Amino acid sequence: SLLTERHSNHFMVFNLCGEAQRQYDGESLWGGRYAVCGFDDHNPAPFPLLLSLCESVDRWLNECEENVAVIHCKAGKGRTGLVISSYLLHV
Repeated sequence: SLLTERHSNHFMVFNLCGEAQRQYDGESLWGGRYAVCGFDDHNPAPFPLLLSLCESVDRWLNECEENVAVIHCKAGKGRTGLVISSYLLHV
């Protein structure tokens, strides 16, 4: 995959989609460097989930300076924007 080609084992995919049809096998795609942190589109994230997600991203990024976090949802605007802006406030 492009992620493996560009980042070797230094990436983690965070899937924010809560919808069952937006889930996939992250184990076979990326060898377990995949986390499902889903919540429904057009709804606020539960605060405990948001805090846990920010802590997970922070832990991953601080583990190695080469690590990258890939955060996505369906369209990459609502949930992704919320999580990225929350992470920036978290750090």
